[in-house]
Amino acid sequence: MDLSEDLLAGPNMDKVINGRLEPQLLKELLDLGVEIQERLTEIDTDSKLSVMSELAERWRHALDTGELDYLINILSKKTGYCEKMIRMDLDYVISVLDPDSISISLEQSLPGGIESLDAFIEIESGEMYKCMPAGPVLILGSGNSVIPCIISGILSLMMNNFTLIRPSSANSEAVFALFKMLKEMALEETPMAEVARELSNASLIFCASDESKVLKYLLERAPLGVVNLWGDKITISRITKAISMNSHYPRCCFLAPMTGYAVIHHGANLEEAAHALAEAIVYYDQQLYSSPTEASFIGSFEAAKEFADELGRALEELTKDFPIEKPKYEGNLVQRARNKLRMSGSYVFVPLDGGPAWTVAVSNRQSNLDGVFPSIKEFKLEVRRSFIEINAVESERDVVERLKSLKEKEPFSSIIGIQSVGLAVPDTVFEVITPILAEAGVHRIVPIRDMHLRSPIEPFDGKHMAREFINILYVRKE
Repeated sequence: MDLSEDLLAGPNMDKVINGRLEPQLLKELLDLGVEIQERLTEIDTDSKLSVMSELAERWRHALDTGELDYLINILSKKTGYCEKMIRMDLDYVISVLDPDSISISLEQSLPGGIESLDAFIEIESGEMYKCMPAGPVLILGSGNSVIPCIISGILSLMMNNFTLIRPSSANSEAVFALFKMLKEMALEETPMAEVARELSNASLIFCASDESKVLKYLLERAPLGVVNLWGDKITISRITKAISMNSHYPRCCFLAPMTGYAVIHHGANLEEAAHALAEAIVYYDQQLYSSPTEASFIGSFEAAKEFADELGRALEELTKDFPIEKPKYEGNLVQRARNKLRMSGSYVFVPLDGGPAWTVAVSNRQSNLDGVFPSIKEFKLEVRRSFIEINAVESERDVVERLKSLKEKEPFSSIIGIQSVGLAVPDTVFEVITPILAEAGVHRIVPIRDMHLRSPIEPFDGKHMAREFINILYVRKE
């Protein structure tokens, strides 16, 4: 298999691969990768952070000067996102590479903090931890956003792992562009070039189909330490089945499909909440695991309709900046769903032109989408872009009961749970609802306006990603 156009290796690895990636070559590469891991552990973390800082600045400069405009155009055509949305996605790469954010994340994620990457840290008297690389690591990207794949890749490298990345076909060009910048740094005559060279040599970016011999070997036979993937239920089942055949028993770290949920209280600032929810709906076409795909309004049906009207106005304005193109088939599905919801008693808000760009349905006390879904089963979660049903409910307890059962409902059968709950509630309600939301097994509770944003100290779906990429070496003195 000739991968000369779909393969990027560090300067030293280039000489071994010579433009080709074959199953019989991978064992040799992985053995070399273990040697690279040993060299990475000898480089202090601050030096690696300096490389990330410089890489972030170069990426920022490339975005600002238009060097990445070609990339924005390519990804927009491939994903269907407007160019403004793609630019937002690529701009967030800078935050992923920010050394302060990485440091804060690792300090909170690792036992013994970030210093445990460089030295033994005493946890209790005479008892110490040191974080060692768990790799080689294989990262399998998926979805339209480039961010998850880059987060995993950068964290794996910072944990001193030899890291193989197969990006999503939707955004592979962005991953290649970033790691090409790293390789260019490695080839320069600068003080940090040596560290950049080791990091570049520790990364191997490749494209391969799900049925390829290369991927089959990596999953079923290769001496890997960790396999990390973000994907849907079918993909995760297929990958975990393949990994189960591997006699090296690599650790499987997967982030399964989840969704977001919005909760609005009648006592909140409803105009502000409507604009925040509109942004959360439009950003990434509701395809993030944190994107709100349903909402509860604690209050009367009439108040919920007033809120939905405000939300509709916000969506009308926002979709001018972030235009949404839907294929004819999807547009027809939206119209069918609107009609069935109206006949079931929902109040439905649509764009001024009546088109399929966005839809807000308000239902009273229970979800009408649950009831009509059997007659429009094609209207699955991944198709319901810029669509939200708002259920008017009486109490916080009603919200929690809905969240507990959501993944069992037909319209949400593709998810395994709720990742994020976005709140627009008064402080007094916040104190009441937060403890009982924990009963629903959610992983994040944040303001609605922050649903698509992530703090450096946040876990990923309830777990610290960095820990998945290390083994903890324990030492006890006599």
